Amino acid sequence: MKVFLRLLSFLSAFRWLVALAILLGSLMIASNMLLLGMAAYLIAAAALGPLLAILTIPIYIVRLMS
Repeated sequence: MKVFLRLLSFLSAFRWLVALAILLGSLMIASNMLLLGMAAYLIAAAALGPLLAILTIPIYIVRLMS
């Protein structure tokens, strides 16, 4: 436990960079989850054979996020 606390004390000088890295990593994970969900919805909705105009917004979102 002492070693872990000592290692954490070395990060105190870079706490803003560590916080930024954690924030950006969390945003990346959330973005990937949304991309997978939207792509799955798009595939399922396209299998039903609707008009292309209905699928325009999900297509745009998947292309924007990838």
